[in-house]
Amino acid sequence: MDLAWLWTPPSPLAGLTLACGWDLPNAASALCFVGLMLCVAFTVVWGVAWRMRNAGIVDVFWGISAMLGTGMLMGTGTAHWSVKALIGIPVALAYGRLSLYLWHRFWQHPQIEDPRYTAFRAISKHPALQELAMWGLFLLQAVLMTLFLIPMALVSQVTPGITTPALLTHIPWLAASLGLWGVGFTLEALADAQLAAFRKSPIPHPDFPSEKPLLTSGVWGWSRHPNYLGQWLMALSYSLIALAFARTDFDVWLCLLPAVLLYGILTRGTGIAATEAHLATTRPQAFTAYCKKTAPFFPGLPWY
Repeated sequence: MDLAWLWTPPSPLAGLTLACGWDLPNAASALCFVGLMLCVAFTVVWGVAWRMRNAGIVDVFWGISAMLGTGMLMGTGTAHWSVKALIGIPVALAYGRLSLYLWHRFWQHPQIEDPRYTAFRAISKHPALQELAMWGLFLLQAVLMTLFLIPMALVSQVTPGITTPALLTHIPWLAASLGLWGVGFTLEALADAQLAAFRKSPIPHPDFPSEKPLLTSGVWGWSRHPNYLGQWLMALSYSLIALAFARTDFDVWLCLLPAVLLYGILTRGTGIAATEAHLATTRPQAFTAYCKKTAPFFPGLPWY
């Protein structure tokens, strides 16, 4: 099947797309090495979580692992520094901010575990099996992060001949990709800031004051999960940046895989499903009313 229509840029970008590409074997080798290091790192974090009896610390390390993985890939890559900067700087800004936010939230109540992890522990009543399953969950996150780093690995191995002047002649495609990243970054940051402020000064629901407060204003009035939406838009932007250097249909699928995978996890896996199940249990009436008037993911769309 010819997928050229999915990835062939307009004529101003055609020269870049046809003239470059990446060293796929080196990218694969570098990504495998990073994946192995992440498995070791997540195992260490699991040990810390076991001592603390709070698996929520892995959320803090998620952003840190993205920065570490990207740093290793860029450090060993052969691409020109300007090509690496296209994706390295946005990753550092996005995951650096996320890690600081989650670190602050985690240490406000380090003794309280996220309900998602508490529910996961309930799978088994035997403490040893609980921790073994939790270790498996941490390793799964290491594997997923490795897959999410595919665009970074590909960009780090772009043909060294692509230099700053060459990139400057292909601004539209790259500017659109970085613009999308900016929208995602702003949306996630606003969502986190508004949620943090609401938790400090919660306002009871006007129609259901007896239930736990539920944030339904600001960007949370556009989407029930604006933080996840912002995170996904940024992931999509990384794929689009890598897509600018694609040459074959296989390259296209490699570039798009992380964004598609993250979308599935957020909308069908541990993201929205787990969060909404918890809200439906703790704030049944308020959450039902919220669902009726607010889009689940994309603003204005009743589906995700």
